[in-house]
Amino acid sequence: MAKSLYDNRNGDILDILVPFVVLIVKNEGPEAGITQFEIRKELRKNYNLKIPLYVLKSIITRAKRSNYLKQKSKKVYLAEEADQF
Repeated sequence: MAKSLYDNRNGDILDILVPFVVLIVKNEGPEAGITQFEIRKELRKNYNLKIPLYVLKSIITRAKRSNYLKQKSKKVYLAEEADQF
């Protein structure tokens, strides 16, 4: 599945992981925020994705650039533009 998503997009493999992270933030902490460690734990629990923290930081940065997420004082929040995600 990931390969077909990768082949059909104009990005790289990290772009495929952005929706998983956005959904975790949306479901777990849209108003209260969620830490990167909590996101990592939920990715492993919900999707069996074992992502190193430095890779997760890159994924969060991409999601912020796409206006899906915002980050304040070590917590990640859903951006207003991502409500329909």
